[in-house]
Amino acid sequence: MEGRRWTLSGENRAVASARVRRLEPWLPYKDSNLDKQIQNLLCYRYTIRQSGGMGGRSHSAAEELQETASPSGLQPISLPMGRRCGVVRNAEILVKRPRMLIGWDSMNPPSFLTFSLVALFLVPGLQAGDWPGWRGPAGDGTLPVSETYPVTWSAGDAVWRVELGAPGNSSPVVVGNRLFLTEAREKGHERSLVCFDTTTGKELWRQTVKYGKDEITHATNPWCSASPLVHEGIVYAWHGSAGLHAYDLDGRAGWQADLGEFAHIWGPNAASPVVWGDLIIVHAGPGLLAKLVALNRKTGKMAWETALPDAQSAEIKQFKGSWAVPRIMDNGGRAEMLVPLPKWLVSFDPATGKEWWRCGGLSDLCYNNPLVGDGTVVAMCGYGGPAIGVRLPGAGETGDLTASHRLWLVPRNQQRIGSGILLGGNVYICNEPGAAQCFDAKTGEDRWKERLGKNAWSSLNYVGGKCYVVDQTAETHVFEPSPTGLKVVAHNVLAPGEATNATPAFAGGAIYLRTNKALYRIGK
Repeated sequence: MEGRRWTLSGENRAVASARVRRLEPWLPYKDSNLDKQIQNLLCYRYTIRQSGGMGGRSHSAAEELQETASPSGLQPISLPMGRRCGVVRNAEILVKRPRMLIGWDSMNPPSFLTFSLVALFLVPGLQAGDWPGWRGPAGDGTLPVSETYPVTWSAGDAVWRVELGAPGNSSPVVVGNRLFLTEAREKGHERSLVCFDTTTGKELWRQTVKYGKDEITHATNPWCSASPLVHEGIVYAWHGSAGLHAYDLDGRAGWQADLGEFAHIWGPNAASPVVWGDLIIVHAGPGLLAKLVALNRKTGKMAWETALPDAQSAEIKQFKGSWAVPRIMDNGGRAEMLVPLPKWLVSFDPATGKEWWRCGGLSDLCYNNPLVGDGTVVAMCGYGGPAIGVRLPGAGETGDLTASHRLWLVPRNQQRIGSGILLGGNVYICNEPGAAQCFDAKTGEDRWKERLGKNAWSSLNYVGGKCYVVDQTAETHVFEPSPTGLKVVAHNVLAPGEATNATPAFAGGAIYLRTNKALYRIGK
């Protein structure tokens, strides 16, 4: 068709590159002339990049649709049931767009915008409603506003409850009708990946790795604290000193890799694996050994390894380290992997492990994940430490960018363990003492801070237009994101007397929550 190209490239046909050029202003909304396959690419998360120098901008499609649907007069796409997106690579759509919808300088209008759909294309092994890894399909804890999930429930409302053999902080992941969870028994000497049927809660299989050595950790952070990852029919379990293991969906063992021995007074190995192309990447540490490691996800062969000497502890008892999961993004055509480390927010090339840039201002303890949106990165420390906002650099900028790109620094904050979300230019997070907080991502200035519940380690999720967070008593709090104040929707008590540090998974209309005693399914 004239003006449209559709190509499939690479060894996997799910890795697609779609480009559309039109003479008339165009948006990712319903269009009788728009190919259905292209529409299916336009999911709920993408990066907007101006080729003319406007800089990077990334936020949820729900936010983008709200900003653009009214002035454009066009209607947002409603993806049909069974077509929610999974993981996207190399998908771009070039569009021409009225300047009024973005608000750029009328004296320097760009010719085109690039919509890079990062981590959101349908791939083999993923189905509608999947939650394939830590913080969901996009790795940021969000699902579209069109998704429908339970908002209120009470004790006894669970569809099923399954007893677990040991407490743990890892979170469930869901692909199709299978749920995967890591679990440690016998004081960490047995480390397992467990598969459950999502319909019945029945355990389908268990793969256990024996680890003969004693590994130090903290009572609040049991072994196997990293969540599994499912990608293209393979489940990856990072068991720390017991290695990285790959299995198929039926539990048949594939490859395994020994990445070294790790030790930290609070327990290492909480960072879940992430995928980039044919690589599976692990932030391994913290403690006496800290590094980034990339392996071929099909063979387990080492692709690259980057030592993190500044992140290593001088001794096991030193209060120093990062437990953050790397955030991979497309920044103006340059792939970047953001990792908060002691003293620095650092960007690496996920293809090689080489450093792109860094920005100073963090402390020695980094617990949660970096947040990206609207051309800004927000990184926050734990243990009452600082938070910083950083302007995303251009694709050619490298080195120490502290002086030129750091937007703000707030030196002291409440303890933060779980991660937040960045939505509409604001950060929403539940701090460890149970206080929900909203602040401006570009200035760091508080919008509001209010008591929400008990102490919380869980990360916040934004699903169906609402924020969900679970406190340590397993009570789930639901509120509407608003910069004007805390707007509570519900406080849901599921399991009186139980506790949790895990974050729930949202899949197929159901919520899955792990407590220190059991695994629950809520809804449908």
